[in-house]
Amino acid sequence: MSPGVLVVQPESETPANEGFRHTRWFLIAYYLLCVMWGVRNAWQAVPSRLDLMVPLALYSVASWWVIADARARGRAVPLLSQQWFFFGAGLLAPAYVIWSRGWRGVGYLFLHGMLGYLLATVCMIVTIMLVQLMGSRLPA
Repeated sequence: MSPGVLVVQPESETPANEGFRHTRWFLIAYYLLCVMWGVRNAWQAVPSRLDLMVPLALYSVASWWVIADARARGRAVPLLSQQWFFFGAGLLAPAYVIWSRGWRGVGYLFLHGMLGYLLATVCMIVTIMLVQLMGSRLPA
């Protein structure tokens, strides 16, 4: 290639868009889990398998995201260490976000934490209102 030639790639083929697609999928899964958690919390008094399954799904998604993000950034997590990102996802995933993104990571964690909490709360309230409008009662 000569020094004066400019190569332009279409937007869908640029490495920046291709390498970080996993973040978009993580956020979709995270917000779907928040919706599920909000609907489930409309029936807090009734025991459910979702009380265990939703946090496990959140830990799984968070640990997969950390491993995929580290690989996309060129700092892959060693194979023998990847299991710790599942068992310690509640601490290690936020620590990784802060480590890899600096102060922006703190903002991202705060933003998505508050939006997830707000979404779960709204879904819980809407579920309760819909059940009451349909003339049913929530189990006590």
